[in-house]
Amino acid sequence: MGEAIGVNSTGTVIWGVNWRYGTGQGWLFREGQGFIPIGQGGAGINIQTVPIAASEDGSTVVGVMRNFAPFIQQGFIWTEKRGYEYLNDLLKGQVAAGWNLDTPSAVSANGRFIAGTGINPDWMFQAFLIDLKASGSP
Repeated sequence: MGEAIGVNSTGTVIWGVNWRYGTGQGWLFREGQGFIPIGQGGAGINIQTVPIAASEDGSTVVGVMRNFAPFIQQGFIWTEKRGYEYLNDLLKGQVAAGWNLDTPSAVSANGRFIAGTGINPDWMFQAFLIDLKASGSP
């Protein structure tokens, strides 16, 4: 399956990426369920989907999608219920205009909070913290 990037505290959930033919396909392994592909692997020679962090039970995974021709990086979230989505699309209309949440790098054990870095409207790198259950929506 390729490179493991992370594992939960009990070793029952592992996430990583399979580097193959210039593309990176993200994956999640859960004990009793096996491997689940995540992201856009195979969508193009220069596209890589890299899971960076997951909740304790593996129901929420965050990471980055990179397209190297031209270089574009977008943060993504994968959940059991909704599947794969770009973080900016999920939060459209809820995040201040001009923000690009391009590098989610942590998710809480219960999957409620996501932290990372992005580019603010002034084109400066800035940290962010998202509460996915704030007021009923992120």
